[in-house]
Amino acid sequence: MKHSQIIDTAREIVGRHALPDFVTRFEVRLGEFDGDPAMWIVFKMLPEPPGWNPEVERRAPLIGALIDTVQPDLLDAFEDRFPYFRFETDRELKPVAE
Repeated sequence: MKHSQIIDTAREIVGRHALPDFVTRFEVRLGEFDGDPAMWIVFKMLPEPPGWNPEVERRAPLIGALIDTVQPDLLDAFEDRFPYFRFETDRELKPVAE
């Protein structure tokens, strides 16, 4: 399967899942990890307000639940490419109001 086909298929699989309200978009990146084929699903998030706050506590279980539902579908589709997940602040957006 060509890289463009892998990316398109992964985007379709991830796109079937409901994303938490703080995820603005996602990207699929291909590469290797320790010499093995890998993919990274990079979720872009709304910026968090500075300091520790309830928003951080709210997001943590939602991130875990998202990974728990997306990862099995990707593993079923790609037996030779392990999916990893990253969550990054979407720097193009302004922070959530306090």
